Amino acid sequence: MRLAEETQQPLLDAQRCFAESKRQSCPAEVLSWRSFQFLTPKQLFRASCLPFQVLGPPAMSWKEGNVAPPQAWICSLDHLVMTVKSIEDTVAFYSRVLGMEVVTFKGNRKALHFGNQKFNLHEAGKEFEPKAHKPVPGSLDICLITEKPLEQLMGHLKACGVKIEEGPVLRTGAVGPITSVYFRDPDQNLLEVSNYSTLTKE
Repeated sequence: MRLAEETQQPLLDAQRCFAESKRQSCPAEVLSWRSFQFLTPKQLFRASCLPFQVLGPPAMSWKEGNVAPPQAWICSLDHLVMTVKSIEDTVAFYSRVLGMEVVTFKGNRKALHFGNQKFNLHEAGKEFEPKAHKPVPGSLDICLITEKPLEQLMGHLKACGVKIEEGPVLRTGAVGPITSVYFRDPDQNLLEVSNYSTLTKE
């Protein structure tokens, strides 16, 4: 009877750890090692008899540098969430000024579609979960690519009453030199619209 109790105790300890992990919303493999670090030598010996799958490996942090880098897990951007003061104003600006397609999806949510990407819109104070830690309107700084001449874009911005902050200027894009024009949306997000045809030196 004593031997049976000695054999079952580590498993009971592990089960307690997993139950506690659910209560604290903490990964079981992390909490189990935290829970066992203060056991007596005899208890640790008993716990070490558990299968590795039960206890789980010790947690590794990406900060420690002991995690092998993945090979091209990410290939493209699908969507970006914008937190805005007014969805109505944002939709009007991006559709009328930049020609993005307004899309309505689940729960009457709004998105701005362009190319193979989209901006999902969250109204400040009414964000959907999960959300960014500090979703604040006006904190976005993003570069968008156009295949049209920037001179045409600048004329269109002027006709729409949008102030150009800077440009056209040379910048460095993800795959080479770009020419960029900077302006802001209704939330004061900084928008950089660029193309890969560089400025001609006069």
